Amino acid sequence: MPFILPFNSLQATLHRVGGKGANLSELTRAGFNVPPGFLITTDAYRAFVSENGLQAKILALVAATTLDDPASLDSASEKIRALFDQAAIPNSISAEIQKAHQELSNHLITQSPNISVAVRSSATAEDLPGLSFAGQQDTFLNIIGTDAVLDAVKKCWSSLWTARAIGYRARNGIAPENIALAVVVQEMVVAESSGILFTANPVTGCRAEMVIDASFGLGEAIVSGQVEPDHYVVDAGNWQITQKKLGAKAMAILPRVGGGTEQKQLDAAQQQALDDARIVELARVAESIAQHFGAPQDIEWAYAREQLFILQARPITSLYPLPNLPHDPSGFRVLFSINSIQGVPGPITPFGRNALQMLLGGVLKNLRITTPIPHVIVEAGGRLYLDITPLTRDPRLRHFARALLTRADPVARQIVFRLIEDGRVPTIRTLTPARTFQLFRFLASVAPRIQSAIHSPEKFRVPALKKADQFVAEMRARLANAKTSAQVLAQMEADFGVAFANIVLPIMPAIIPPIGIISTVDSWLVEWLGEKPGAALKLMRGLPNNVTTEMDLKLWRVAQKIRASDSSHRLMSVLSIEKLIEYYRAGQLPDAAQKAISGFLAEYGMRAVTEIDIGKPRWRGDPAPLFQTLRSYLMLSDPQLAPNVVFARSGKEAEEFAKQVVARVRKTHNGWIRARVLGGVIRRIRALAGLRETPKFYLIKILDLYRSA
Repeated sequence: MPFILPFNSLQATLHRVGGKGANLSELTRAGFNVPPGFLITTDAYRAFVSENGLQAKILALVAATTLDDPASLDSASEKIRALFDQAAIPNSISAEIQKAHQELSNHLITQSPNISVAVRSSATAEDLPGLSFAGQQDTFLNIIGTDAVLDAVKKCWSSLWTARAIGYRARNGIAPENIALAVVVQEMVVAESSGILFTANPVTGCRAEMVIDASFGLGEAIVSGQVEPDHYVVDAGNWQITQKKLGAKAMAILPRVGGGTEQKQLDAAQQQALDDARIVELARVAESIAQHFGAPQDIEWAYAREQLFILQARPITSLYPLPNLPHDPSGFRVLFSINSIQGVPGPITPFGRNALQMLLGGVLKNLRITTPIPHVIVEAGGRLYLDITPLTRDPRLRHFARALLTRADPVARQIVFRLIEDGRVPTIRTLTPARTFQLFRFLASVAPRIQSAIHSPEKFRVPALKKADQFVAEMRARLANAKTSAQVLAQMEADFGVAFANIVLPIMPAIIPPIGIISTVDSWLVEWLGEKPGAALKLMRGLPNNVTTEMDLKLWRVAQKIRASDSSHRLMSVLSIEKLIEYYRAGQLPDAAQKAISGFLAEYGMRAVTEIDIGKPRWRGDPAPLFQTLRSYLMLSDPQLAPNVVFARSGKEAEEFAKQVVARVRKTHNGWIRARVLGGVIRRIRALAGLRETPKFYLIKILDLYRSA
């Protein structure tokens, strides 16, 4: 295998010349203006290590490090790099490097008796998807003379073993015995200005914005953070410069006579490092590079002697991934985070995402929406998003979108309607006559049940919950007959497809009225009584029939049983959470605590912190959050802050507020009619609004059943 490859070699693969070398080779072959040079392959590194007997010593030093101890990493790095310093480059390798270095003078952009080159490390593990090794290995600039090049090459090789690189590779599971380093030797471009360009905005993730940081001199000043550069943003759709912020640019790094670099102080705060024409030229070239590689790129560039040179291009590894959506001619879609509704900031497990898509697929089925589920419930970055584009496009549906977002996420509502007002969401009538008929038919089937819930809340609630209980019981029976994983999964898909119809639909008519009318009540209070907007929310405190509130109160009673037992209280107060769980699982807690906690988990063990994710453990399997809450309850000393007292007080305050506003309304114009209507509406809101948690409660039950199966 050759130790040297030219930039245009088809053999310049990641394995042989590292990420930087492979990318420069690809750029060269694609015709981009890359300064000429040559590549020293990983075979040269391995031959150097082998002939000097370094591999066993390196692996032993790495194995002895402690990852969370910086001093240990530093010590190992210093010892390994000392081994490289003491070793000699074999003649077979040095001869090829000398020959390639001499031949490079024939291809230089600028003819000079002293060949000035940059010697840059190129690791086989760098620029991999999801990983970024940028800056972990060394680069040497303005290297003059063959002996200096050989010395720089050896220092590049040893920089594979910096403390930072050793730790980063270990944390990402990259075995030390499998890595090697290539080296790029490239003509030194004496840049008038240079910098970095991202073909997608690395902060916002916007693929339509290019971000450029530019300064005078060599780009090392920007990469190392030694200078405040100019900052430009370019709209890649129309090549307009949308943002321009001039940096201080108080210094520049320049080549030094005789080799190396030096700093020069500048007074350039009012001077653009790149004029507008060059900004646009650079952005257009960068777009071509991104299209060539098929992904957003982080590009190093330099202008010298009126030419643009590309010094590096690598994938941007930090961008939030885009969802896989069907082609849309408008190119603009509005996705709403399902995670944010549920208060789940982190990723949902793959199994969790599949389960939620199955459940939500049942909703689409009932609404007779035939769009494929992955196009409506979209995955990106491990999160789920609801594609609400049709709701935001059609003027007749925007009111519904406004109501939906007001309840789910008011901030998202503001963003969506600003997008509409700015004209970024095209107006398209998506509610066709056929869809209108389907929607009307669905609403017509629900309307009588809504009326029934409003007329007699308690009479409606009992059979609705009974039907949900029956569905869960039937599901449990079906699961008992599923003998294999394949049968369980097939049954899961069938049950989840009809869960909406059997759990949500029976209860939903009781939830719609209070959610839909509370804003109307609020407007009445503002108009009739001069109350501040939002006053009606006081009526939603201390609601009965809320399964989550009932669970919290039962947990408080568990804490009281533990408090009443001296041995239970003492043990729960002093042992660590981990030890308490260990005792509980072994059945070794004091009798009062063991029975009270077991009884609670028998009823609520299917709950969890991130309970909508079937892939996450339940309290039954991981009761740590439960024990932490119990401990906080046991530490509660103020009786006025006890959950049962707070709940009772909240309910009483809501009832008192209801009586007060009804009495005040009675004194207004047509007050007796208004008071009668308002009083009836408030009674129904308080009787029904607590049920809003119930559908989720049952869905968590069936998630738990299938997680256990």
